[in-house]
Amino acid sequence: TLCVASGIAAPAMTASLSYFDSYRRARLPANLVQAQRDFFGAHTYERVDKEGVFHCLWDDTHKEIGDIAGRMAGEL
Repeated sequence: TLCVASGIAAPAMTASLSYFDSYRRARLPANLVQAQRDFFGAHTYERVDKEGVFHCLWDDTHKEIGDIAGRMAGEL
């Protein structure tokens, strides 16, 4: 919009436009949120190219958390 291009604050207009843009998308960009949840809480994430849930070992401290199969089975 002209407000954004001119640097004029229009919080209600930009929030509405952002909501409309996200509402009409087939797939939302939630991959950053999933990555943060996996890093800080080992919540796992889903991929669009493979079936199943995944968890990354981001560094050595994450090895103590275990894998999703172990947590789901109640072993950890």
